[in-house]
Amino acid sequence: RTGTGGGGGSVAVYVANLQWWTTDAEVESACAEFGRVAGLKFFEEKSNGKSKGYALVTFVDSADADACLQGLNG
Repeated sequence: RTGTGGGGGSVAVYVANLQWWTTDAEVESACAEFGRVAGLKFFEEKSNGKSKGYALVTFVDSADADACLQGLNG
């Protein structure tokens, strides 16, 4: 979990152990169960464009990010 610090602001959750073929829509759908998703960034291999298996999901509200972290962990 990463944040912008201070009050409010968006907070990002690191989502890992994804298959390389996982789509942004699948990750966003899974995370949206916990709150409003503001953005999503996959990390890709430069050599072939395939996902490295992790993404950073940014939530509008930090409480939603915490709920996602708890809900997806384990």
